[in-house]
Amino acid sequence: MTYAYDMLESLKEMFEEQNRAAKQTAMKALLTIEMVEGSPVKDHVLNMMSYLNELEIIGTAIDKES
Repeated sequence: MTYAYDMLESLKEMFEEQNRAAKQTAMKALLTIEMVEGSPVKDHVLNMMSYLNELEIIGTAIDKES
């Protein structure tokens, strides 16, 4: 069991930087998204929902601090 745990920890360390970059990219996209004039509100909401979904998949908590 210790071997599997060590492998998992090693993988977490290897991909931690990529995960951090993905979180920053998705959060920036969510916070800077603007609705295009004349476009349907539905499209804007779907874009926002896709960014929120991406952040959820990555494991980012959305709260006051973030």
